[in-house]
Amino acid sequence: SNNKVTIEEKKFDENAQNDLLPPPKDVRSGQQTISILIESIGLKDAPTYIDPFVTVSLVSKTGISKEKTQNTKKSNRVEGKHVIFGQTVHIQTPLDSISCGDAIFFEFKHYKPKKKYISTRCFTFMEYDEIEAAQKQKVTKLELYKKPTSFQRKNLSLFSVKKLYLNVSVITHK
Repeated sequence: SNNKVTIEEKKFDENAQNDLLPPPKDVRSGQQTISILIESIGLKDAPTYIDPFVTVSLVSKTGISKEKTQNTKKSNRVEGKHVIFGQTVHIQTPLDSISCGDAIFFEFKHYKPKKKYISTRCFTFMEYDEIEAAQKQKVTKLELYKKPTSFQRKNLSLFSVKKLYLNVSVITHK
Protein backbone atom coordinates (compact mmCIF):
# COMPACT_ATOMS: atom_id res chain seq x y z
CA SER A 1 0.00 0.00 0.00
CA ASN A 2 1.09 3.60 -0.55
CA ASN A 3 0.53 4.77 3.00
CA LYS A 4 3.62 3.11 4.40
CA VAL A 5 5.66 5.67 6.29
CA THR A 6 9.38 5.18 6.60
CA ILE A 7 10.83 5.21 10.10
CA GLU A 8 12.53 8.56 9.42
CA GLU A 9 9.36 10.24 8.21
CA LYS A 10 7.40 8.90 11.14
CA LYS A 11 10.08 10.09 13.55
CA PHE A 12 9.94 13.52 11.92
CA ASP A 13 6.16 13.75 12.13
CA GLU A 14 6.12 12.78 15.78
CA ASN A 15 8.81 15.32 16.63
CA ALA A 16 7.29 18.20 14.76
CA GLN A 17 3.60 17.82 15.42
CA ASN A 18 1.91 20.87 16.76
CA ASP A 19 1.66 20.33 20.49
CA LEU A 20 0.76 23.78 21.74
CA LEU A 21 -1.02 23.56 25.07
CA PRO A 22 -4.26 25.40 25.92
CA PRO A 23 -4.13 28.19 28.52
CA PRO A 24 -3.45 26.70 31.98
CA LYS A 25 -6.63 25.85 33.89
CA ASP A 26 -5.63 25.35 37.49
CA VAL A 27 -4.49 28.90 38.15
CA ARG A 28 -5.32 30.30 41.58
CA SER A 29 -7.31 33.52 41.62
CA GLY A 30 -5.05 36.55 41.54
CA GLN A 31 -2.31 34.69 39.68
CA GLN A 32 -1.25 36.08 36.32
CA THR A 33 -0.30 33.92 33.37
CA ILE A 34 1.29 34.91 30.09
CA SER A 35 0.87 33.96 26.48
CA ILE A 36 3.47 34.68 23.84
CA LEU A 37 2.47 35.45 20.29
CA ILE A 38 5.32 34.31 18.06
CA GLU A 39 4.87 36.61 15.10
CA SER A 40 7.84 35.98 12.82
CA ILE A 41 11.56 35.32 12.59
CA GLY A 42 13.91 37.23 10.34
CA LEU A 43 16.47 35.14 8.45
CA LYS A 44 18.43 36.18 5.37
CA ASP A 45 17.60 32.83 3.72
CA ALA A 46 14.01 32.62 5.03
CA PRO A 47 12.48 30.90 1.94
CA THR A 48 14.92 27.97 2.09
CA TYR A 49 13.63 26.31 5.29
CA ILE A 50 11.47 23.20 5.08
CA ASP A 51 8.67 22.79 7.66
CA PRO A 52 10.11 25.36 10.07
CA PHE A 53 8.72 25.61 13.59
CA VAL A 54 9.67 27.05 16.97
CA THR A 55 10.20 25.03 20.15
CA VAL A 56 9.39 26.99 23.31
CA SER A 57 10.71 26.02 26.77
CA LEU A 58 10.69 27.62 30.20
CA VAL A 59 14.12 26.92 31.67
CA SER A 60 15.75 27.59 35.06
CA LYS A 61 19.11 29.31 35.51
CA THR A 62 20.81 25.91 35.66
CA GLY A 63 19.26 24.88 32.34
CA ILE A 64 16.52 22.62 33.74
CA SER A 65 13.17 22.64 31.95
CA LYS A 66 10.36 23.86 34.25
CA GLU A 67 7.36 22.76 32.20
CA LYS A 68 6.42 20.75 29.11
CA THR A 69 8.19 21.97 25.98
CA GLN A 70 5.83 23.21 23.24
CA ASN A 71 6.22 23.27 19.45
CA THR A 72 4.41 25.66 17.14
CA LYS A 73 2.73 24.37 14.02
CA LYS A 74 5.02 24.21 11.00
CA SER A 75 4.94 27.43 9.01
CA ASN A 76 4.61 27.57 5.25
CA ARG A 77 4.45 31.38 5.06
CA VAL A 78 7.40 33.52 4.11
CA GLU A 79 7.31 37.27 3.55
CA GLY A 80 10.63 38.65 2.33
CA LYS A 81 13.25 37.74 4.91
CA HIS A 82 10.67 36.55 7.46
CA VAL A 83 9.15 33.18 8.25
CA ILE A 84 5.67 34.02 9.56
CA PHE A 85 4.22 32.04 12.47
CA GLY A 86 1.43 34.11 14.01
CA GLN A 87 0.99 31.47 16.71
CA THR A 88 0.35 31.83 20.42
CA VAL A 89 2.10 29.78 23.08
CA HIS A 90 0.49 29.67 26.53
CA ILE A 91 3.16 29.46 29.23
CA GLN A 92 1.78 27.01 31.80
CA THR A 93 3.66 28.36 34.82
CA PRO A 94 2.01 31.38 36.49
CA LEU A 95 4.06 34.57 36.40
CA ASP A 96 4.66 34.59 40.16
CA SER A 97 6.21 31.09 39.90
CA ILE A 98 8.68 32.22 37.24
CA SER A 99 11.76 33.27 39.13
CA CYS A 100 14.57 35.69 38.50
CA GLY A 101 17.02 33.28 36.88
CA ASP A 102 14.43 31.65 34.60
CA ALA A 103 14.17 32.27 30.87
CA ILE A 104 11.81 31.36 28.06
CA PHE A 105 13.75 29.81 25.18
CA PHE A 106 12.74 29.84 21.51
CA GLU A 107 14.53 27.44 19.17
CA PHE A 108 14.01 27.83 15.42
CA LYS A 109 14.02 24.34 13.88
CA HIS A 110 13.59 22.96 10.39
CA TYR A 111 13.64 19.65 8.54
CA LYS A 112 16.72 18.55 6.58
CA PRO A 113 15.53 16.01 3.98
CA LYS A 114 19.03 14.85 2.96
CA LYS A 115 19.88 13.92 6.52
CA LYS A 116 16.26 13.11 7.42
CA TYR A 117 16.29 14.92 10.72
CA ILE A 118 15.18 18.11 12.42
CA SER A 119 17.91 20.66 12.93
CA THR A 120 18.04 23.70 15.20
CA ARG A 121 19.13 26.70 13.12
CA CYS A 122 19.35 29.32 15.86
CA PHE A 123 17.78 30.24 19.18
CA THR A 124 16.94 33.11 21.44
CA PHE A 125 15.46 33.64 24.89
CA MET A 126 13.70 36.12 27.15
CA GLU A 127 15.00 36.49 30.65
CA TYR A 128 12.78 37.39 33.58
CA ASP A 129 13.26 41.16 33.29
CA GLU A 130 12.63 41.01 29.53
CA ILE A 131 9.37 39.13 30.14
CA GLU A 132 8.36 41.99 32.48
CA ALA A 133 9.39 44.68 29.97
CA ALA A 134 7.76 42.89 27.02
CA GLN A 135 4.34 43.11 28.65
CA LYS A 136 4.46 46.88 28.13
CA GLN A 137 5.68 46.72 24.52
CA LYS A 138 3.71 45.96 21.40
CA VAL A 139 6.43 43.85 19.81
CA THR A 140 9.66 42.64 21.38
CA LYS A 141 12.60 41.90 19.08
CA LEU A 142 14.83 39.11 20.39
CA GLU A 143 18.38 38.74 19.10
CA LEU A 144 19.23 35.39 17.56
CA TYR A 145 22.15 33.25 18.72
CA LYS A 146 24.16 30.51 17.02
CA LYS A 147 23.46 26.89 17.87
CA PRO A 148 23.89 24.76 19.88
CA THR A 149 21.22 26.02 22.24
CA SER A 150 22.83 27.07 25.50
CA PHE A 151 20.12 26.75 28.17
CA GLN A 152 22.63 28.01 30.74
CA ARG A 153 23.18 31.10 28.55
CA LYS A 154 26.95 30.71 28.43
CA ASN A 155 29.30 31.37 25.49
CA LEU A 156 26.61 32.99 23.38
CA SER A 157 27.50 34.22 19.93
CA LEU A 158 25.19 36.22 17.71
CA PHE A 159 23.72 34.34 14.77
CA SER A 160 23.56 37.37 12.50
CA VAL A 161 24.97 40.87 12.41
CA LYS A 162 21.97 41.90 10.32
CA LYS A 163 18.93 43.49 11.95
CA LEU A 164 16.95 40.25 11.97
CA TYR A 165 15.15 39.01 15.07
CA LEU A 166 12.49 36.76 16.50
CA ASN A 167 9.46 39.04 16.87
CA VAL A 168 7.14 38.23 19.77
CA SER A 169 4.39 39.86 21.83
CA VAL A 170 3.72 38.98 25.46
CA ILE A 171 0.09 39.01 26.62
CA THR A 172 -0.67 38.96 30.34
CA HIS A 173 -3.84 37.29 31.65
CA LYS A 174 -5.08 38.31 35.07
